[in-house]
Amino acid sequence: MTINLLSGDSPILSVAMGTLPTGLLTERFQWASEAGFTGVELPAHGGTGGFHTPDISLEEREVLATHLKPFRGIALTAPYQESFDLTLVSPSAAIRRASLSEIWSVCRFAGMVGGKLSARPIVLVRSGMPPLGTPLTMSDHWLLESLGALQRTAQEQNVLLGVLSRDRFRRLADLDGFRSTPLAYTGIALDIEYLLDMGETLPEIVAFLEQGVERIVYLRVPATTAIATTLAPVLHSLHYAGMITLAGTTDMATLQSAHAAWQQNLA
Repeated sequence: MTINLLSGDSPILSVAMGTLPTGLLTERFQWASEAGFTGVELPAHGGTGGFHTPDISLEEREVLATHLKPFRGIALTAPYQESFDLTLVSPSAAIRRASLSEIWSVCRFAGMVGGKLSARPIVLVRSGMPPLGTPLTMSDHWLLESLGALQRTAQEQNVLLGVLSRDRFRRLADLDGFRSTPLAYTGIALDIEYLLDMGETLPEIVAFLEQGVERIVYLRVPATTAIATTLAPVLHSLHYAGMITLAGTTDMATLQSAHAAWQQNLA
């Protein structure tokens, strides 16, 4: 299933605000813009180093929207199991409803602060892990049911849901079935840094990209020139126009060097 997930004809190079080591948030936005990044990732997970969207006032949201104007797009990490003890694959309907409520809040927040940017905001969602011994067919059912319940809010707020390759999706093989799932406002968010740590290889990741790039809205990659020179030409040939967040370091010089490598190899 091919869906028009993001506007534009080139990727959005992004940096995670939570990883930048110094400065007020406004100063970090300024640095990212001056460094040439066209997107930012915000930690709306409610855990350490992040914020909880219900706590952000209307005035603060309006100020944030103003600071985001220089960028093409944003991503927001929604609460997950480690930060808020939430999971979309719990046998408990009450826990799944509470999880959906938190993600709905992030979707509404994303629509308000990023709704006027050229690309739809991306809300990064983790499935969570079901209790040990839960059949995969049941956890898949609960996940698809939960994601289905999120589609209306995503449509109303004009945001995209990016299901991160973690938890239930620890390996690329786990994403094979989900790749063809017909959810109009939901795509795959590949955490390549995590996948490499889990033992996947770059050739395997490239093959996955080539087979299902139309479902992928977000990539999180190690901020190295080696990754840029390997992946950027592949993504360019595939006409990938989603978000690419540079991760794995808090060193601004390293981020700038990796950003320059991505720009050069995407051309």
